[in-house]
Amino acid sequence: ENLPDSGENAFLTALQRRFRYAVVDEFQDTDPVQWEIFRKIFLSSGGGRIALVGDPKQAIYGFRGADLETYFRSKDQIIAAGGAAYRLGVNYRSAPAILRALNPVFAAPQWFGGGPGAMAYTDVEACPPEERKFSAAADASGRAALTICASDVPRASEAKRAFYQFIASEIKRL
Repeated sequence: ENLPDSGENAFLTALQRRFRYAVVDEFQDTDPVQWEIFRKIFLSSGGGRIALVGDPKQAIYGFRGADLETYFRSKDQIIAAGGAAYRLGVNYRSAPAILRALNPVFAAPQWFGGGPGAMAYTDVEACPPEERKFSAAADASGRAALTICASDVPRASEAKRAFYQFIASEIKRL
């Protein structure tokens, strides 16, 4: 915001004139530097509009600097600037059986850290049958929609090998 009257300020002004709207998908994987760029272009002038689409439960890029604090801080900054947060409670991509199986797993308090400041989980519903754009092949396996495997193998490399063997035997069995 408080840039000196320089080429940097002129560049920012040019960006704000040219790009008035932005949609940033997979925002949960944004790092603090990326957010600061978006914030300066779209929030600092008050004239831009930005929509952030993301699910903090899917954050996977911590190894390259993405962090959930940036996600939550940016959400707060957008709300403070007059924006709003929306939760999508209907999943159009997953079968109802898998959602019914996953909801109680993710709702367990320890799943996302538990305790104060932990992410809350709210059940996700499947879309109504008449709105489904996909159909799954009939499953004749007799298995539940979700199989949770536990391993008491202490070394990660051995656990990984045991897991791969389990998957191979399940593929063969099915």
